[in-house]
Amino acid sequence: MAHLPPFPAGPMDPEETALAKKPRRAADCNPSSSSSSSSAAEIDLISRLPDCLLSTIYPHLTTREAAKTALLSSRWRRLWTTSPLHLDDDSLWSRSIQPRGRPRGSRMWTRDEDWRCRVISRILRSHAGPVRLFRLAHTRFHGREPLAHSWFQTLAQKCVLQIDLLFPSLYDAQDVPASLLACDSLQTLRLSHCRLPDTAKTPVDITLTRLTELTLSGARLTEHDFCGLLSGCTALRVCPSSTTILTSLGSTSALGASGA
Repeated sequence: MAHLPPFPAGPMDPEETALAKKPRRAADCNPSSSSSSSSAAEIDLISRLPDCLLSTIYPHLTTREAAKTALLSSRWRRLWTTSPLHLDDDSLWSRSIQPRGRPRGSRMWTRDEDWRCRVISRILRSHAGPVRLFRLAHTRFHGREPLAHSWFQTLAQKCVLQIDLLFPSLYDAQDVPASLLACDSLQTLRLSHCRLPDTAKTPVDITLTRLTELTLSGARLTEHDFCGLLSGCTALRVCPSSTTILTSLGSTSALGASGA
């Protein structure tokens, strides 16, 4: 039997050398595992959920996060614009202007508020669904009264359930538009450092007939307006402990209100 010539012991081809030194992965040894891992990566389990379940996710997202889902696909855009809206200006900060938490000058602060007002207006225009929560703590009404009036008109049309205007004490008392008192679908109203409309000067039709919870903290209103507010809230059940500043004929007094 003829002997085969020995394998040449010369230098290997550079390409063969690179392949020999390259460690072999488990996927290279098992092609089926590679295909299964790639197919698993392509599966979007969240998008497989029905719309009714996806809609329950939105209340747990911030306003910024919920709005970003509209960029995923036309289905997510439809879901966001039809699901109950939670609009909270605490999550609306312009990173391109100045990071949150850094000291702000008055000029920079005003510019940030203007940007936030445009975002709020755009969200209210583009969102076709109902509004479950509308909360402001950083967006002041001073100098923007017509815009704020249009917001509460839109909220009344969208059957808003809860409005929180929780401004810090470092702000001047914010004048609440009269259109807020016409949101007849409202169930919860919380006001902090706000001034309600003077109904003695301009009569206001208060139609908060579904309001069951009212919180006034540092709110300013006349005794006449306070009585008128309570008389217009025929379904009121809870008025948590708070401090209301009553003004009458130039005098000022504090009233502590508590639930019955």
